Amino acid sequence: MGLNVAWILGVACPALFPAEPDVLARWVLIPANHEEGQVLPVEGEWVLPCADPTFLGKGKSAALLRPKGHPALIVSEKIAADDLPQEVCSIEAWAAIDVHTGWGGFFSAFEDNGNAETGINLGIRNNKFTFGVSSEGADDGDGKMKYLESRERFELGTWYHVVGTYDGVTQRIYVNGELHGQSLEQHGEIKYLPEHTVAVGGYVDSNKSYPLTGALHEVSLHDVCLSAKTILRRYRKLRGRLPEAEGRTFTAVPLREIPPLPEMQAGINLAIDRGVQNLLREQLWDGSWEQQADPYRNGATGLALYTLLRCGLKADHPAVVRAIQFLKAAPPTRVYSAGCQLLALGATGDPAHRAWAEDLVGLLLEWENNARPGSWGYPSDNADLSCTQYAALGFWGAAQLGIEIDIGVWRRMIERVMKSQPSAVEVPWFPTEGEQRSGKRRVAGFTYHEGREHRDATGTMTTAGICVLQIPNMLQGRKLGAAAIRAVDAGRVLGMAWLAHYYPMDGHPRVGNNLYYYLYGLERVGAFMGVDEIGGNPWYRDGALTLLKKQNGQGAWGSNSDTSFALLFLRRASAATQTGEAVERTIKAYSDDKAEVFLHATGDARMTIWLEGFSEERLGLYQGPDRSWEGLRVARVIYQADGKEIARVEGDKRKPWSDERFAVRHTFVKPGPHRLQAHVHLVSQDGDPEVGSQHEIINSGVLNVVTIDFPEEWMAGNLRIQGVNLLDGAGVQASASSTWESGGFGPEHVVDSLARTRWRAHVDDKQPWIKAVVSKRIQANTLVIYQGPAKLKSRTEYAAIRKIEVLVNGSSHMEVELSPDIMQPLVVDLGESLGIRSIELRVLVREEGKKPVGLSGIELQERK
Repeated sequence: MGLNVAWILGVACPALFPAEPDVLARWVLIPANHEEGQVLPVEGEWVLPCADPTFLGKGKSAALLRPKGHPALIVSEKIAADDLPQEVCSIEAWAAIDVHTGWGGFFSAFEDNGNAETGINLGIRNNKFTFGVSSEGADDGDGKMKYLESRERFELGTWYHVVGTYDGVTQRIYVNGELHGQSLEQHGEIKYLPEHTVAVGGYVDSNKSYPLTGALHEVSLHDVCLSAKTILRRYRKLRGRLPEAEGRTFTAVPLREIPPLPEMQAGINLAIDRGVQNLLREQLWDGSWEQQADPYRNGATGLALYTLLRCGLKADHPAVVRAIQFLKAAPPTRVYSAGCQLLALGATGDPAHRAWAEDLVGLLLEWENNARPGSWGYPSDNADLSCTQYAALGFWGAAQLGIEIDIGVWRRMIERVMKSQPSAVEVPWFPTEGEQRSGKRRVAGFTYHEGREHRDATGTMTTAGICVLQIPNMLQGRKLGAAAIRAVDAGRVLGMAWLAHYYPMDGHPRVGNNLYYYLYGLERVGAFMGVDEIGGNPWYRDGALTLLKKQNGQGAWGSNSDTSFALLFLRRASAATQTGEAVERTIKAYSDDKAEVFLHATGDARMTIWLEGFSEERLGLYQGPDRSWEGLRVARVIYQADGKEIARVEGDKRKPWSDERFAVRHTFVKPGPHRLQAHVHLVSQDGDPEVGSQHEIINSGVLNVVTIDFPEEWMAGNLRIQGVNLLDGAGVQASASSTWESGGFGPEHVVDSLARTRWRAHVDDKQPWIKAVVSKRIQANTLVIYQGPAKLKSRTEYAAIRKIEVLVNGSSHMEVELSPDIMQPLVVDLGESLGIRSIELRVLVREEGKKPVGLSGIELQERK
């Protein structure tokens, strides 16, 4: 393998670090081994460039700090495959991790580009250690890597001894002297490319580099397979001897410049407004939201409705009215759905909903788990803390309407939730401002299923557990009894300490699998516990900052439920008073005062357009002692949108203009950019106002306006046409000319009274039709047709149908033109009441293009 340059130079302290057999490379990252911008190896020849290092500790137990943003340490030249382990290997590292990242590395000599995977590496992925090997025996043509993970998650700011071994048959990973996993997937010689980039403190190949943030003491590469006994001995040799972090972690990450909360409020208000508008654009015409509607029919709708109400929408808002109608149409079948529905009903504060809420409470009580009293499942599955939390939230929502839950239910919930809190463990504790003590503190989070270990606790479940304890405490207080109150106090203290210890707001696997679910849980904890800080951290400011960064351009945070959770956090929905202003629609205003006539407009889809006035130069042309008449005279004003006339207003030629606005209102059928202009016909300077035979035309500047859908008006229109759908329960059989090949878009979905299911014709279908046949004749005089997009956000997914033929009982009844706006349902007056056995719709004219036509609903109604 060549001479040991570091040994010859003598700077690698050979007396302190005696040579070991079968070591290809070994770096001990201490000041004594750093010289002239390089880390010199104790074994091997591979020098690591490292400018301006920072070390922690002294002597041979020191460590190299790797702050966030610092690059990996990379050997200057690529290493030939022949100089890397061939048949067997071991990679060893003493390392501490300060920041969770998707990938990170201690040592790497590999390539992982798509399906081409070669080489070896040792490092981290998310919250676990990994050891990667690609072998000739498992080769699929271009190499296949097996990433073996440790069985447990690591803690930040903690030293770990991590070793990966491969003996040609078995791949193993050890953590702190213990075997954490093994695999037989790889076998044979290690597969390499002709040469590889070798990196320490990073996960590095030819097209990626993910450096480690934390601290490194030692990294070594062996061409033998270390035994379990040797690994344990090597772990015990340095255990407890490496320097401890001065705070929670080793590296001093630069403090973020975080504005004070009052300065953030305008941005928070805007984010709430944009988020609400996004939710409204996601609402379907039947009032529902479609996320996970099977099997949670009412879940997403209940959650979105609760969110909108807490964001300030009034009970008479069309979106609220329509959502409540949808929820009333069928009872919930899952705990999540019932809990969200009760939260929404409680948020209305309407006593008229009390009887309905009592029925939902009855369902939740029926679904209490018999085998584990005080807990809830889906409801048929095993009970878990997440479902139990939503049962508690449902009861809390019911309490807002004056409904009391039996004290025995609360006591059972408290006793049961404590079984999801593992035994407390001691963790390092660092005092926050105003605290005197440090050292150790006992913490205990909560787990999804009861009886689990400390490592299974997550932020989402810990916030859930605290809320399940605190809700009955808020509602019942001392009535719970001494034993229950002691349990509540103990569980809350340990749970709050856990949240403080694992506080990081973003990118922390302890949060759980959904950041937004966690943040809403954190908001409830803050409100229910009455705290502004957790572990000395201003949780609302930090969470708001995270959410402001993550909101996308359409105002959403991922799915509809994610958006709801984010909005509930920003509005502090669980608190007695909410943050931010109630949502109000912002009116856009446009103006152009550069031409001789000033054009103004305001509004959105429905816009008011008017003349604000004329320039002084133009008005001056009609003044002077030599004129037989004075004052500008307007004959007419013609308004154009996108080059087409949309309105004209006649003026009075005989009277001088005196601030008349000539206002008109225009509704744009389609949202998007539009061009507005006014053409003003004036009596010419030399003309006769009495006769008005000579006109001069002056033009305004062009207003470039952008309109968007107005969800409130759209849903109000859907409310106006609602009626009893006679196809419900009529035994309808549906057929169609074609169906979209991806499945799930059959014609039966048009007649199921659900907006979330649709028929979509094949894109190549030139003469689409759909037919519904009922088992028993229906008397109806009105046909209602909803085109393919069932929500405003989906308006561009289908080709608009322009004209259809309606056949009743096999005979042509009429031809009907549809609205130019695909989102507007078509209401067809069939004339007299007809006895209908079949209704067929044939598409005669459709929008050109490569999109399919479709329908999301057909209804037959009998109107008076």
